[in-house]
Amino acid sequence: MMDFDDMLFQLLIDKATRHDFAGLHALVIEAGAQALVTARLRWSNDQGRKAREEFVVSSVDADGGVRRNAPEVSEWLLTPALDGTKEGSRADRRAALLTVMKNLDTQLSEASNRYLHPLQRHILSAALSTNTGVSE
Repeated sequence: MMDFDDMLFQLLIDKATRHDFAGLHALVIEAGAQALVTARLRWSNDQGRKAREEFVVSSVDADGGVRRNAPEVSEWLLTPALDGTKEGSRADRRAALLTVMKNLDTQLSEASNRYLHPLQRHILSAALSTNTGVSE
């Protein structure tokens, strides 16, 4: 099981955030989603210490519905990715990201209880299909 402190994970994050990465991205059309967003969710205990952490892959379908950790996405991750350069529209990207962020906030809230408190929602990556129709 790889976590955020794993050396390989840190290497991948370092490489993807470098200036010379050139902005290449994987096309998500084959994943059966209009958009994919990866995020880290964290909860704390009553003393403010991290008590729980989850890595979540959210996929947005054509009608704006959000699925967490969908099996189709896991299968897609096992296939070689195709590089894309098209960015899609800014409005579509913003709408998809806002939809996912609301869904992640709901997940943070639903998993909270008297002893487990929402701490952080951190977006790690986002990809948008070039043929999206996602609306806010």
